[in-house]
Amino acid sequence: MLAEIAQLSDTQIDVIESEMKRPQASLSDNARWDILAEKLGLDREIVEYLFSFLAFLNTELDKKASNEAERALLIDSLLSDFEVEHDEDETPEEVASTVHRLKQRLLTLAAHSDGAVFHRKILRLRKGFLRNAKSFSTFVDLRPALNEDRTAIDGFVTIVQMQISTDRDDEEPTILMQLDSEALSKLLEAVVDAQKKVALMESSGYSLDRISNK
Repeated sequence: MLAEIAQLSDTQIDVIESEMKRPQASLSDNARWDILAEKLGLDREIVEYLFSFLAFLNTELDKKASNEAERALLIDSLLSDFEVEHDEDETPEEVASTVHRLKQRLLTLAAHSDGAVFHRKILRLRKGFLRNAKSFSTFVDLRPALNEDRTAIDGFVTIVQMQISTDRDDEEPTILMQLDSEALSKLLEAVVDAQKKVALMESSGYSLDRISNK
């Protein structure tokens, strides 16, 4: 990724720097990657990896450095084994200039950001220790009730099968359950009740979700 950053234009660096300064820079969002890929003229996968790398670098620098001088030393250490791709006719001075420019770019792009620190805290609070639901899908079955001698169908029972995908990467990333119509109604009531509670808490003005999206 260092080689890619070294090859970016100053205009691309300006776009990335502006994005990294936003409080939402610690958050991943599919629409965000698509917009940035278009702005930067890069593949979406490269953009996503680039910002993941910068977020990781920012986090590590925040952990290990207490001031800008220490951040610079850590980046020097990172670049110590980095070999710049260059033309054969480039002088050692020109190569050294490229490394210096890369260092300055990293110092800028991975600069300490109170907004990014704040959002990392929110991400930790959201994640917690339990698995987080990410998506939901359902199948609706009509299960036949056969008569005693299995010669006719007396009726059908409606059953909803629900799959909840979570953020876990272990052997059980999904939760499966089934509900009848009565349980489905109770689930809907619980969701509506939860929405009312969330709306009340967010309207208080103290919700981190509300603050973080400003």
